[in-house]
Amino acid sequence: MSPPLGIVFSCFMVCIMIGSSMYSFLLSRRVRPEHMLTLSMSLAFLALTVCAVATSSPAKPFTHACFVAFLSFEISIGIYYPAIGYLRSRVIPEEYRASITSWFRVPMNLLTCVSLLWLRDSKPHGDEKQEGQHDSLEKSSHLTFLICACFLLLASLLSTQFTRKFQDSEKREVLESQLLI
Repeated sequence: MSPPLGIVFSCFMVCIMIGSSMYSFLLSRRVRPEHMLTLSMSLAFLALTVCAVATSSPAKPFTHACFVAFLSFEISIGIYYPAIGYLRSRVIPEEYRASITSWFRVPMNLLTCVSLLWLRDSKPHGDEKQEGQHDSLEKSSHLTFLICACFLLLASLLSTQFTRKFQDSEKREVLESQLLI
């Protein structure tokens, strides 16, 4: 039985809205956007780690656990976009923002294309389905989740470093403005 994709998509969109609302709520509670960026990366890391663990056994993948993990991943995306938007406006000068953002999209799109081609090549084709090919797809999905989780762990660590440096630079700006007054 295949899942109702419209309902799955709707659930993902609702979770992005929940994440965005969480961003607004946390912002009203004076949680800094750079901390929410780290929270977002950490939540996404945990979600894809759950997916990697849930798909580690090709004989019995835990599809419900994967679905819940994807819902929490979408919540992290809902937190990520407003946080990164604010931080991008604070860090990158306006006159360079569009070109810098465009250049960062190039490697991301290349990685996306390579991973989709890799998944496509591991998928069973038409009448050639053999017993071991389904296991190959499951293993490649597991490996994809594992690689993404590792990248998100790295992103969590880097966002923690960014938070420290960003707070230091903001403290310096406040001190300089107080000295000028």
